[in-house]
Amino acid sequence: MKELELKKLRYYLFSGEGVPTEHQKVYDKCYDLWKKVWTQALIDLNSPQKLFSDGFTRQTKIGCLFYEDECIAMSSFRDVDFSCQAQREDSLLNAWTPEAFELLLADGPRVCIATYLTVAPDYRGNIAPDLSAKLLIVLLCSKYIANSDCDVMTGTMRCNRGTDKSAYTSGARFIQKAEMYGVEVDLVGFFKKEIQELQEQHSHLWSDYLWNNRIELPTPQINKTKTTKAS
Repeated sequence: MKELELKKLRYYLFSGEGVPTEHQKVYDKCYDLWKKVWTQALIDLNSPQKLFSDGFTRQTKIGCLFYEDECIAMSSFRDVDFSCQAQREDSLLNAWTPEAFELLLADGPRVCIATYLTVAPDYRGNIAPDLSAKLLIVLLCSKYIANSDCDVMTGTMRCNRGTDKSAYTSGARFIQKAEMYGVEVDLVGFFKKEIQELQEQHSHLWSDYLWNNRIELPTPQINKTKTTKAS
């Protein structure tokens, strides 16, 4: 993997619902990467689960990293309130036990469910000295929670891919060991207050630059047809 130039990288944030027509290319390229990588991941894990687009479209925000005109990494964020029991029973949280949830909610019930950490196959490995695209996208996830209205962000990190190490480097706290699809995972929490303190003490050139220059795309206004009650 060759080293990348920081100035040629861009970080986009947008709603999973969609973007205005003029930004559709960014949305589509991110979706294509998500679909390609996670379809293959489910095959590799021998999972009978099928990938549906609502895993992408229902997200509060999607953060994607572009190098020049190519989407190279992404992650998704769904902001919820765990004081509502139904939110805790999301299918993507099936590895979380009641005990893990209790530890996760130590600072409050407002939770960002972070999922679908994705890196394009051609960009796996270091993109700069001591920096992989995987670590960079996780560092940007920690920027998201530090600047959000949530109290904590979840993380279900695969240990066989080193994603757990990227999480701890970015300030995550270990909560519990678990297993998903026969793979060991670490359940972690990115606690907003801890992440904010860490980022005040330590800066990171690449993630700071990309976050400070992030491009937040608007959500399109959907015209809803008004209906009148028949008399």
